[in-house]
Amino acid sequence: MQYKRKPLFINNIRVMFLLINLFFLSFSVNAENTQKTLTQLQQEIINIQKSANIPALGVVLIDKGEPVWTTGLGKANLAENIGVDEHSLFRIGSISKMFIGLAVLKLVEEGKLNLNDKVRDLVPDISFENKWQPTNPVLLVHLLEHTSGWGEMTLAEFAHKPTPPIALKNALMQYPQNRKSRWPAGTRHAYSNIGAAVASYIVQKTTGMLYEDYIRKNFFIPLGMTNSTYFKPDNNKVMTTTYINSEAQDYQPIIYRSEGAINASPAEMANLLQFFIQQGEFSSVSLISAASLQRMQSPNTTLGSAQGITAGYGITNYSSGFGEYNTAFHGHDGSIEGAMSSLAYVSTLNSGYVVMSSGGGAAMYQIVKLIREYIVRDVQPHNAISTDLPSAFKKINGYYKKINPQNYMQEAFNDLFNFMIFSHDEKGFHLAPLLGSRSSSPYAISENLLVDPKSGLPSMAIVNDPIVGEAIQLGMHLYVPVSKAWVWSKIVLLAIVIILTSGTLLFALFWLPLNAYRKALTPQQITSRLWPTLTSVCFVIYVFSLVLADSAGNLVAISQISPLSLTILALSLCYPLITIMSLFRLWQLKSSKEKSKSYWLSVSVCGMHLLNVFLLASYGMIGFRVWLLYHI
Repeated sequence: MQYKRKPLFINNIRVMFLLINLFFLSFSVNAENTQKTLTQLQQEIINIQKSANIPALGVVLIDKGEPVWTTGLGKANLAENIGVDEHSLFRIGSISKMFIGLAVLKLVEEGKLNLNDKVRDLVPDISFENKWQPTNPVLLVHLLEHTSGWGEMTLAEFAHKPTPPIALKNALMQYPQNRKSRWPAGTRHAYSNIGAAVASYIVQKTTGMLYEDYIRKNFFIPLGMTNSTYFKPDNNKVMTTTYINSEAQDYQPIIYRSEGAINASPAEMANLLQFFIQQGEFSSVSLISAASLQRMQSPNTTLGSAQGITAGYGITNYSSGFGEYNTAFHGHDGSIEGAMSSLAYVSTLNSGYVVMSSGGGAAMYQIVKLIREYIVRDVQPHNAISTDLPSAFKKINGYYKKINPQNYMQEAFNDLFNFMIFSHDEKGFHLAPLLGSRSSSPYAISENLLVDPKSGLPSMAIVNDPIVGEAIQLGMHLYVPVSKAWVWSKIVLLAIVIILTSGTLLFALFWLPLNAYRKALTPQQITSRLWPTLTSVCFVIYVFSLVLADSAGNLVAISQISPLSLTILALSLCYPLITIMSLFRLWQLKSSKEKSKSYWLSVSVCGMHLLNVFLLASYGMIGFRVWLLYHI
């Protein structure tokens, strides 16, 4: 996901924000690049590791064609006091997907596959739904660029920890329900671990070899990555323990190993990084052609790519920028059960990096930022180009919502908070997130194409989506206009509910014990105060149950019908019932002369909760069957 072992609520959002930060790294840096030495960079990274309490950190830095730093820092296991070095194994998560893309491209070069092959023809034994099959069949390239329209894995798939490991085909047979195109294939990007897993099965079926064996023979061995593995390593290899909130995690297998299970060392990842920087060559041997690597770096199956956009997610390889340097980084990030990783390279600068951690995910952003600053230290910042903005972009003003969600929860999040504000003035076109400052000012190179000054790649175009009509593609994301009132009404409603709920509960802490002591309130006054309190308490408990389910790591329990998931369902039904009952009881007191002086405030509190019930219901949060969270 996107990158992904705890996929819901708070931790899911936390990981999502971190990956967004890694991808749009340049949004929070200015154009000034202070020169620093390699020694200074190394010390700053070591300081971050210590201050963030990252147990183990692996770093690879290639600068201007030279490997200048390959290291392992910290402890592989804190309890056993096992040290880390450049040969210790780290979990690299979704960087593993890059080998799926490499495998397919190699088979394409050999004439055994074509990127435009229909998935239905390649693997008829893998079921999926696509109502646009006659006009927009799902192609092999769609799985690799995440443009099949399929959603993310279900909770059951995330929670599935096969021990011993199961075969790839058997894994794909177990959870077919989310392989469903939500829009015509080849139009919108939405990151899908499932699509990548099916692509790896195509490699397996085409070659007649186990996918892991094919990768080992054709990439691991030629790249000198002989210790890298998709499985839990044996006791002769040092494997870094992953940590969440300083708590050691057991080694967790993944149901679809191909998309995120690789364990690799900094020394071996340095070889992989050299391979990408040298565009498919390692130790003077070409493993795949430079043309294939270029295709890997370029998205080709979205509406925007047809208009000329080259920024975004190519074949298991995405692009990003930094500062205002017109410099494109290519690579992939990864996240898995207490571990995070990032690989990126700039072939034109013969430079790149790999960072792998066993905890302290938030510090990854700081480390990656420092390394990117170092890599572009000799690059001159981009000078704003003073050109007339094309007339088509002068019509784009206001609020826009992202409409290519990865899963159901992300769709709800997009609908509430994930907006961009587009505007223009005499200086050009501007875009900014809803709750942030201006983040970019892309410049025009044609009547329908804008370039991101961070990456130097065409990144924004006006497109015609077959479902919603005219839309704006920005990198990998598709946006449609929404009204300002529509945006702020929901945000304001949630803010008011939170404020009134907090105030009601704080007020209850005073009047309940005071009345118990003095017995000063009449039954009618108690009623007018008690029911809003009960409504607020129910809302808080419901929210707390969702957070608790995630923070406690009860992924297996909430991925199926269980006492915990049924409790969440019950609370989601209790909240609207108590809200309605509260309003009914307050209505009964409307004519009473003994009702509380705060009667109308109580009515307002319950009324806002009723509006909140309707809002939550619109996102499936009332009668919430959490075990179906990622089902489409």
